[in-house]
Amino acid sequence: MCFALALYLIQRYQDNENEALEITNLKEIANKMNCNNYRLKLYLLYLGGYLYPIVDRDEKTRELVLSNEQLFRVEFRYSGKVADKYEVSGELIQGAERTGTALMNFIKDEPVDRVIITPNQRFIKALSGAGLGNILTVNDRFVGLILELTDIATKILTYSSSNKPSLRIREDSLIKHLGLNKQLKTQGRPRVRATILKGLQELKDKGHINSYSHDEATGTYTYTYSDKYVKYKPSKKEIKLLSQGVH
Repeated sequence: MCFALALYLIQRYQDNENEALEITNLKEIANKMNCNNYRLKLYLLYLGGYLYPIVDRDEKTRELVLSNEQLFRVEFRYSGKVADKYEVSGELIQGAERTGTALMNFIKDEPVDRVIITPNQRFIKALSGAGLGNILTVNDRFVGLILELTDIATKILTYSSSNKPSLRIREDSLIKHLGLNKQLKTQGRPRVRATILKGLQELKDKGHINSYSHDEATGTYTYTYSDKYVKYKPSKKEIKLLSQGVH
């Protein structure tokens, strides 16, 4: 759910000409995410209230940068009427019950006047193809698809969408990328393989995967995906190689 919300907010941010989003109607987004306003605020806490590892490259120095940052800066803003109910001393709001972390929280049972959301610029840089990763352009159908999928199908969707539309990959590598190493140890390879194939079929039924196969002899998976939900955009490096005639 948080992944779907993140993609939706990024889409809204891009549609807003990369300006901070000012949300005055939480119910509109909550309905899209199939949750209530309170649950939506918890999801926003998850996106903005914790530090995440981000990998980037400094274009000037060519240094590899590893940092811990918020993926989204989220401000919960309350009306003057709400503000007048409480006495504020430093970081303390006397008499207010707050939900969240020390990094970010909101006042429980108080209506939010508006929420201002700004994605992390390094996060946006990676999604725009200027960082290390390839990019996707997402739309409402993509977000809607995630909300319908099982856990394994969601993992395959996010992994496949960050790679080229056609891919051949060894089973052990795919298991690692999908975060299934623990399941491999506890459930065994046949069961994990069946789970992966089930997820691929689910995505084929939804129209994301065009075709897929598993070659037991070589231990590899091959698949292709459509542009129904995502549109692959080559990285700058790939565009440069293509312009030089390198494939």
